[in-house]
Amino acid sequence: MTTAGGIVDRVMSDGQGSGTSKTSTSVATSTTPEESRALLGGEPPEGWQRHVQCGPVGWKAALAALGAFAVAGLVAAGIAALVSSSARALPKKVRGGSFDALPSDMAPPMPSRGIAFVAAETRGAPLLGAPASRFEQSFRSQVVNIGVGKTWTGYRMKVELFAAYLRSRMAMVGYEEPGQVEQELVVFVDGADVFYGGCSPSAFQAAYAEISAKSGASIIFSAEVVCGEQNCDRVPAIPHWAARISDVKNLDSGFWKKYELGCNGTWTNLIVNGTPCAEERDCGYWATCSVPPAVKFLNSGVIVGPIKDLSDMMEWTLRNYARFSVWGDQSVFSQYWLDNPDKVTLDYTGELVLSLSDMSHDILKISERDSGKITNQAFGHLQCLIHGNGRGRYLLQELVRNVTSLSLEQARGF
Repeated sequence: MTTAGGIVDRVMSDGQGSGTSKTSTSVATSTTPEESRALLGGEPPEGWQRHVQCGPVGWKAALAALGAFAVAGLVAAGIAALVSSSARALPKKVRGGSFDALPSDMAPPMPSRGIAFVAAETRGAPLLGAPASRFEQSFRSQVVNIGVGKTWTGYRMKVELFAAYLRSRMAMVGYEEPGQVEQELVVFVDGADVFYGGCSPSAFQAAYAEISAKSGASIIFSAEVVCGEQNCDRVPAIPHWAARISDVKNLDSGFWKKYELGCNGTWTNLIVNGTPCAEERDCGYWATCSVPPAVKFLNSGVIVGPIKDLSDMMEWTLRNYARFSVWGDQSVFSQYWLDNPDKVTLDYTGELVLSLSDMSHDILKISERDSGKITNQAFGHLQCLIHGNGRGRYLLQELVRNVTSLSLEQARGF
């Protein structure tokens, strides 16, 4: 997905070898059961047919009514069940997501919410799910790759594939416990450059719960220091709740100076096609930042939220893609965020994900090489996800090599 890394990111990060292609493709809304299984990442769990037969209609009637999306939805439900914990209450979060530091017998229980990690990578296995990343072992969950067998046609394709995945899950409303499908969390990640930093599943879900509760928004995007593919003049200041989460009071007034590396002035006097770049929503290539620098701009490399809310946003994104897209999906998502601050917020403190473009190498430290644990030095917590977007690709390459003894290409297989 495009980021403030601009052309560098569009070609190097997740462009799937197609540069800035905007070609649209339509994803079929009905597939064979075999294709649906491929979309959701594997065979259904044992007992799934009995589950459907106990519903309000028989299995054959359900398949006829819902088509292959129902089949795909059941598989996703099985995947989510594998990572869902017992229905114990969500514990109060330890500052900085530091549940990982607790002894195993003191660690809080895994929240009861199901969670699925999804990517749309057409070239091979997503980096997050690669064996070298240790993510699937730690989270006991496979990354569902909905890009398998697809031919890359442009950034809109990711939106179409993800929207289709979410529809398939929403088709199962009424066949599972009330509210279970709608509230299941989905994490949509860039396939080529999102790496695992070593946090626990409990820490991840607790961080999401706190950000959502403090902000009032259910959808959380990664944030970055450079303004790209959004109207920089409309971007709000970092909210007070982010300072309360991090115990850092100056997130918007100088905190990030020691960590930013690539900022190149502001967007105020930058003219693109005869228009200020902020109005064109096209300032990212020039690495324009706020003054002082602050991590407060939307990046679409990682998106977290409940299925229903994500589905509503993705359908809006498809309807408005041609109207708002500058280079890719990020410009459309940014518009939705700025228009719906009650529904969407950003991960201002990197609790869930840290975007590396135009950040100093000092921001991260490998704390335990053998276990692949990486510490966010700005806030002193174990980093969950790391997005090597744009010019942050070089830092990502270094981290992957030092943690896995493999090159980035070797680690992900392409």
